[in-house]
Amino acid sequence: MTGILEKIVKEKKEWIHFKDNIGRNALHYAASIGYLHGVEYLLQNCHTCSMERDNDGFFPLHLASAFGHIEVLKKLLENCPDPREIVDNKGRNIVHIAAIMGEFNVIRYILQDANDEVKDMINGKDYDGNTPLHLAASHSRPKIVQALTWDTRVDLHCLNNNNQTALDAFEQFKQENNPPFLQASVYKILFFTYFCIFVMLNLYKKPVYAAANMVSTKICWRTKC
Repeated sequence: MTGILEKIVKEKKEWIHFKDNIGRNALHYAASIGYLHGVEYLLQNCHTCSMERDNDGFFPLHLASAFGHIEVLKKLLENCPDPREIVDNKGRNIVHIAAIMGEFNVIRYILQDANDEVKDMINGKDYDGNTPLHLAASHSRPKIVQALTWDTRVDLHCLNNNNQTALDAFEQFKQENNPPFLQASVYKILFFTYFCIFVMLNLYKKPVYAAANMVSTKICWRTKC
């Protein structure tokens, strides 16, 4: 497939800049399917393609994150001067997108291996004031909720524009009758995390993260999230 791409670039290089009816160029699609060699080749031959948006404001980075293509994500980040500025039309960065889509491997990479500029985005807010934790909770992503509540760098007290914590955001969007398994898992993780925070702050006047994280881990293990 790379051979075809090379032939196109040699004979019709302008084609790699063309966009379809939803505003996506060739690099958007290479990133979305995890085509690493294609991404590398396009980056070599187009220095602006990685910074182009589609009609929803998605950069190629967003699509790599949305579909969990870690190696493509790494390559695109190498060519991104400040990933904190890469946001879509709703103000969402790549961590927001991974949280919404339930891409746990992307979240794990960002928390464990990414550079500091990328890690800084874990508490980033979109235009509605939602952090990745808010969005993971409201979209019922228990593994991601557990990973974020476990990490001491994540601000569990952060409020969105409706003055909601992640637990409040979950309560707003959950199904009221007979919540499914994933929603029940998210609720248990968040409820016990915030309960431990309340107890430690109000009764023991001690730091809360260790106890809260311990409980959230046990709940996640028991519910097999």
